[in-house]
Amino acid sequence: MGKLNNRSKIDLSDQGLTEIPNEVFECKNLKVLKLSGNKLKTLPKELYSLRHLKVLDISKNEITSIYSNIESLINLKVLNLNGNRLKSIPKQVCQLYGLEKLLIADNKFVELPEGLNNLKNLRYLNVSNNNFAYFPNVILDLEKLERLWLNNMGFDVIPIEAIKSRLTKLRGLYLFGPNIYLEGNPLQPLFDKKGNLIHTINLTKFNDDQMGNRIEVMKEDIKIDANKKHKIFVSYSHKDSVFKDDVEEMLMSIKNIMPEIDFNFWIDTQIPVGSDWFEEIESQLNECSIAIMIVSQSFLASEFIMKTEVPKLLKKLEEEGIRIIPIIARRCLYNKSNLRKFQAINKLENPLASLDIHQKDLVYYNLGETITKFLGV
Repeated sequence: MGKLNNRSKIDLSDQGLTEIPNEVFECKNLKVLKLSGNKLKTLPKELYSLRHLKVLDISKNEITSIYSNIESLINLKVLNLNGNRLKSIPKQVCQLYGLEKLLIADNKFVELPEGLNNLKNLRYLNVSNNNFAYFPNVILDLEKLERLWLNNMGFDVIPIEAIKSRLTKLRGLYLFGPNIYLEGNPLQPLFDKKGNLIHTINLTKFNDDQMGNRIEVMKEDIKIDANKKHKIFVSYSHKDSVFKDDVEEMLMSIKNIMPEIDFNFWIDTQIPVGSDWFEEIESQLNECSIAIMIVSQSFLASEFIMKTEVPKLLKKLEEEGIRIIPIIARRCLYNKSNLRKFQAINKLENPLASLDIHQKDLVYYNLGETITKFLGV
């Protein structure tokens, strides 16, 4: 692996690892460690000596237990344990007081650890696809929670009224699965105390049985909070710079004519001279809530875009519900890619490169309309 001791970020995802290389533990200033998609069964105690860690992603492994030493990771903000074989996590996790994201979906949990309400800074909690018998009421004490995933859980009663009244900062509630009963009035959208829309529930199927009305929640419609400052990330190939310039012009027009919308946009031409371009791009990817993809064959052929930017954005979509907006610049194999599920602004057979100026203006107009809608205007 070579010398790693000065690295602040290490990504060893999808490497088929059965153990963590010893060189990793020599990186005493390590802040981000990604080990997703390997074959790890345990975590060595040496891992807990990395006291500067802020992000630990060990999702999609075969881990069955976590040592109590995890409390030594006092700077941890993101802990991703999704997709393992965990039945429990030690109560010491509840002493990670700076934790902002806790992701434990797709495991075998039957309960949450006592003291979870000590995590006063927790904003994201994903407990989907576990084996809880009842809704964990300790969740209602997480006052800063902004997004909560409860997909395909073992319990079937969701205390909607309690969630509405106690989780006042909630902006996304993700519910999917058979036999869900929404306690309270499920026909009304969820609003916070200021009247801002949190989540609209789309009721699609009722099934009466001995337990009463059952509701299958098939789809959520999350409206991005207009009171929050948003960042738009523009992903493109440099061979398509002419279209990037048009998109940038459209975004500037929104800022100028709608100053009440608090948002910024970022394009890689904004990277300061002498900066670490990779770290700058990764930082902007982490902060974005909307991504515009200017798609062409050059875009799809870019190894950096398809292996770094796109996976990061898809992960943020899964975990945070960001918006992804493709716009077709040139005719390409978009319909064969893993992005084809996203509705593009224009049709594949009508790429920007084939349109006259008036037709292009209409495409950019539709892009602007879509963005302002997502920003709550």
